[in-house]
Amino acid sequence: MAPSPRTPPRRCSSGRVAAGPASRPPSLNLLVDRLRIREPLPTALLRFADDLNDPSADLICAALVLNARLRGPGLREVLTALAMSAREELDVRHKVAAERRSTRRSVQIVVAITLLVAGGLVLFNPGYVAPYRSFVGQFVLLIVVLLYSAGLFWLRKLARIEVPDRFLVGRKDGRAARVGDDRMESIG
Repeated sequence: MAPSPRTPPRRCSSGRVAAGPASRPPSLNLLVDRLRIREPLPTALLRFADDLNDPSADLICAALVLNARLRGPGLREVLTALAMSAREELDVRHKVAAERRSTRRSVQIVVAITLLVAGGLVLFNPGYVAPYRSFVGQFVLLIVVLLYSAGLFWLRKLARIEVPDRFLVGRKDGRAARVGDDRMESIG
């Protein structure tokens, strides 16, 4: 008998997942095992969030933990809103990644052309680069190379994605607390 939409997650979680494909992620297998050994659902979900180690998964696990502790209505609406938000975030990440690939390719082309032009000048027009053989020329060349490198490092810093930090973080020693886990206060 299939669980109804009103069945609390505690009753339907392990049964539905156990019927899934054998290629489940290990973190999901751990959640199922924790539920089978009768670990409390909120604690199992918090440890599952630690296993996933993702800020978006923290939001979903937090909603499930709150629902498991409070047994209130509205879980479907909350999870639907989180799913829509996650889809939008994923779309934005794909668009940003595509733009960054384009920018990276442009930077690679600029660097390659710069090196080819510098190498061509050294090989085919040594008189043009002759002033750089003196001490002052070497110093000026060093400043130019340092500025060019600083610009490349600045571009690399701009291309980095700022991923938000997780808010359901386990204990420092890597073990999740069992009973009375203080990462989410129990209300009521």
